[in-house]
Amino acid sequence: MSAWRRLCADLEKESLLLLRDRRALLVAFLVPVLTIWVYGFVEPPAEARFDAELFRTTDPTSLVVSLAVMFPALMLASGAVVRERGQGTLDRLLVTPMHPAGFLAAKLAVLAALAFLQTLLVLFVALTTLDNITVQDPVGTIGRLNLVALAFLSLGLLVSTVSRNESQALLVVTLLVLVMLVLSGFLAPLDGLGPLEPVARMLPYTHAYLGTYHHLKGLDAPDPYWALLALDTVLAFGAAALLLRRTSRTA
Repeated sequence: MSAWRRLCADLEKESLLLLRDRRALLVAFLVPVLTIWVYGFVEPPAEARFDAELFRTTDPTSLVVSLAVMFPALMLASGAVVRERGQGTLDRLLVTPMHPAGFLAAKLAVLAALAFLQTLLVLFVALTTLDNITVQDPVGTIGRLNLVALAFLSLGLLVSTVSRNESQALLVVTLLVLVMLVLSGFLAPLDGLGPLEPVARMLPYTHAYLGTYHHLKGLDAPDPYWALLALDTVLAFGAAALLLRRTSRTA
């Protein structure tokens, strides 16, 4: 079978698997909607959110929007590889002429298509629910939110590749989310994090949150965060492919 036909077969298989996973679809669409909807009820007035010391980075709306895209993407992808390992199908795939990058690319493509629909839904719910959000460039906003989703889909695939079972993957995702939220620049400016500042500046969610913040505030230029998110995507996907390739050689 040619590489192209094998990739098409993988895409078809991954699409069918995802459509059968009702829990995954529920996470992808219901969690972001509920997150923004609930925030819409507790959203403080603009004057209550202003802080002369922290106004540069403290914006609950940017946090909620980026989190509504990030969390489902990370959760969905974190089970993509480890689930096949648990079912024994990964071991069978590893002894075939499968290329790890193609295997992961098929999963990423299907999840990215779902993430595209999810980001459209997130943006629609945010615009119709929240009072303090305005989008001057809908296409640019959708593209940026999809980049956030793509980065965390890749990170989720990396988590799934290194995890031994789904429980371990869930634990790693939970720890990652907690750490990234604390160090994102939302609770305190990055330059106030002391020795943790260099670590915080390298975290993908820092790039996602601050990039979303700058975009929604109309502060895109100069803005390195989207380029950093693209780099995060490449690094996470590449690391996952290399680890899976090493696994296939030892299988």
